[in-house]
Amino acid sequence: MIKKTLIFIMLFSILASCGLPRPGPNAREILASAQVLNAEVLAVPVNADVARFAGPEDLSARTGFPNSFLARDRIDAELIYSGDLLNVTIWENIDDGLFGAIEGPSVLTEVPVDDQGAVFIPYAGRVQAAGRTIEQLRLDLVEEISAQTVDPQIMVARIPGNGATVTVLGSIAAQGVYPIDRSARTLRAMLAKAGGFTDESELTEVLVQRGHVSGSIWLDDLLAQPQFDIALMPGDQITVRQDRRAFTAIGAVSGQSLVEFPKPTINLIEALGLVGGLDPRSGYPDSVFILRAETPTRLQQLGGAAYSGQRQAIYAFDLTEPSGLFFGEQFNIRDGDILYAAEAPYTQFQKALSAITGVASPVSGLNDTFSN
Repeated sequence: MIKKTLIFIMLFSILASCGLPRPGPNAREILASAQVLNAEVLAVPVNADVARFAGPEDLSARTGFPNSFLARDRIDAELIYSGDLLNVTIWENIDDGLFGAIEGPSVLTEVPVDDQGAVFIPYAGRVQAAGRTIEQLRLDLVEEISAQTVDPQIMVARIPGNGATVTVLGSIAAQGVYPIDRSARTLRAMLAKAGGFTDESELTEVLVQRGHVSGSIWLDDLLAQPQFDIALMPGDQITVRQDRRAFTAIGAVSGQSLVEFPKPTINLIEALGLVGGLDPRSGYPDSVFILRAETPTRLQQLGGAAYSGQRQAIYAFDLTEPSGLFFGEQFNIRDGDILYAAEAPYTQFQKALSAITGVASPVSGLNDTFSN
């Protein structure tokens, strides 16, 4: 009996020291590493203050249009750009006039505005058109042609060309390049002109790139709040896309996986629900962690040392306490977060005991051999 007990203790010690399989570090190891690497990692027990400070995610910081977009007025639909085409109609107050029309007006159709912004009109020559309104160009032409014919009456119509266009891409019915005309000078009008959305989920995002500046807005916000229906500028690129933020769940959870956000914001409790909760055999509710890269400013406010560059924060939750569940509801998951659940302390003991139990017959055989 003593021999069997000694062998049991020896095997248990060997298995424990060799390290049985496990999904990751335990709670003690995680917190100890944060203490050793306090310049790199900050362990933060989540209480009411931390939940209010670090938990909410300001989506307006990730989505929204810069003031330069919101402050722009709609472009004048009568303004002429290089690449436009012009229809010029001229009535002359004499028979057999300059333009040779026997009856009615003379019509010059689809006269191009060249890359220098000029348009060529017979008897007027090259006239600057780009940057001027239709009315300004009409008056210029009247002045030039009046010197050669009697009281000409002129009408100018603009056909928008590639000089005042936007590009529409992504989850839209008809991707393409569209002119900014009177019917589509704002974002919502242009999206409607492109046929509307192929996916109108609450995770649909509309991105506008203007030169080196960009901004984005949730589709629901764009449709509900008129102030985000910004005026478009020539050269804008509009992309309709689905949000691809995700977090990783590992450790003692029911389903380890990379999880995409199902809605604009999710909290810790919802995140656990998405992966099936803690593993009922090994999960330990007082050892749930969020690992996140934080800015120096945020970490200093949480009590970390002053340094430059992003560092890691480990937010520790105790879900055995009712308050911990409320803190989890207030704490939003962010893109790139790692949700880690440590195993319960007794799990390794159970694994060691199971391993020994599995070799009980050979041990019994060895004991018989020794006794002989």
